[in-house]
This record gives sequence, structure tokens and C-alpha cells, in this order.
Amino acid sequence: MIFQDSELNKLSRLFNQIINETYGLERESLDALSFIPPQAGIGQWLRTWTYKVLSEMGVAKLISDYAEDLPPVSRALELKTNDIREYGVSYGYSEFELMQWLTAGIDLSRDEAETARRKIDEKVDEVLFVGDKDANTTGFLNNANVPMVVVPTGAGGGTAIRGKTLLEIIATFQAMIDTVRNNTRRTVKADTVLLPHDAFVYLSTTPKDETGGDLTILEYLKKVFASQGLVNWKECAKLDEAGEGGTTRAVIYKYSPSVLTRCIPIPFKQDEPQKKSLHYMVPCYARIGGVAFKNINAVAYADGL
Repeated sequence: MIFQDSELNKLSRLFNQIINETYGLERESLDALSFIPPQAGIGQWLRTWTYKVLSEMGVAKLISDYAEDLPPVSRALELKTNDIREYGVSYGYSEFELMQWLTAGIDLSRDEAETARRKIDEKVDEVLFVGDKDANTTGFLNNANVPMVVVPTGAGGGTAIRGKTLLEIIATFQAMIDTVRNNTRRTVKADTVLLPHDAFVYLSTTPKDETGGDLTILEYLKKVFASQGLVNWKECAKLDEAGEGGTTRAVIYKYSPSVLTRCIPIPFKQDEPQKKSLHYMVPCYARIGGVAFKNINAVAYADGL
């Protein structure tokens, strides 16, 4: 089918309107962008990006006037490189649908455009959280080099939060805090913990004691651990089966670009409509560079919660 110039102009304006509406949609309520600090300064069209992993060595000591034996400090610097990969979908309209709009005023549905946007958003979240096996990458929740917490068992013999006493629950989170503290030689205080759904719901809905009281267990834990710096307690649905063997997993870490960052040079982009046989296709894609652990000892996993 050959469109007249006037019809092509109308279609161009229509596609621009749909594309702008799709850009304007609110992003899906997904979590990775809020849990992982962004990496600044990455160009949109780079094929790879490089980041520094630093280890600082040296201890200051007491000195006297005119001292010359000042202890040296050094930094062990390692450069790591991540690939930036593209992930795409498309939506489109047949020439029959376009002619209906041109001749009969039948509006074009935006459903597929909205679905394309949502699928890109979901893929960004998935790649940041768990990586991509086909691309041989891992994500924030499944990096094999992240230290594991030795989770204390409760009186009932299990590690799950549900079923533990209040003191046993406190001991569980203290073990998580201490893991980061000890692995970083007491130089980093974890400020954020992410919990699987059941553990978070149990803590946030169960009263601190049998009398009911005014506090849930979670509210009480926030008070108990605030002095140690642990102030952000959040649910993360991706943790429900992220542990070894499909068990639950919790993550404790310091939310800081010096600890980990996410690289998304292009979170969502649409190209111009392309003529394909009897329909017009709108390509959509994102460019994702994954997650960088710059201080992996400031992160820890705890399975079985």
C-alpha cells in the first residue's frame, strides 16, 4: 500500500505522539534502581565500561616532632571491565489499522506500546538483579564472590526468621552487621538490609511481644540497630528464591557508589517507525552495563531467612 504525502505526514505526527506518550509513562514499580546507586559519567554508546576496585593498606601511628619514620600507605588498584549489552522489543501497527485511523477516525490502541515499555523496564530490573546467563553476567543478588553470613539457628533448629524468638532474630541481624564490619576491618557500617517477602511481612506485621503492644518486631529492630547504622529495611521480591538451591536470601550492604553501582547508559529508547512488508514496526531497546562491586566486602548475603 502506498500512502500519499499528506497521509504520511499525518502518520508521522501520530507516531511521534505515541512515542512521546510511551516515553512519558511512569516506570514500573520495580526495585533495582532504588536499591543500587547509579554510575555517573558513562556515555550512551560505549561498548564497555571500566571501574576501579580499591584496597587500602596502611595504619597511622603515633609520632613525635621531627619524626621521619612515617608508615607508608598504599592502594591496591584493580581495573575491571563490564560489557554494555542491548536488550530490545518492538511494537507496531498494520497498514490496515493505519488506514482505519486515516479514513474512519478509529484511534490506534496504545496497548502494545505500553507493553513494550513495561517489558524493557522489567528486563532492566532483571539484569541488574540477577544478570544474564546468555551474556555470562551475574547481578546484585547472585554474585559468587559476595561473602556469606553464617546465619545463627534458632532453638527450633532452623535459620528462618519466622519461628525464632525475638532474641534469636536480633542475633541473626547482628551476625549480618558483624559480617560486613569484620570483612571491611571495621571501616564500613552497613546501612541497608533487603529481605525476602515472607520474612519482611512477618517482621512488619508481628507484634514485638504477646501483649500486642505498640511496636511490630520490625519497628523494634529499627530502634535497636539504628545506633549501629542499619537504618534502611526494605522488601525485595527477587530474594524469595535467590539463595542456594532456590532458598530465600537477604542482603546487607552500605548504599554508596563506593561500594556498588549500576550502569544503564540508555534505560529506554525508541527508534523511528520502520516499514516492514504490510506493517510499521517501532524498535525499542535499553543498554545495560550491569552492576559493579567496588568494595565487595561491604556486601553480604544471608540465606535461609
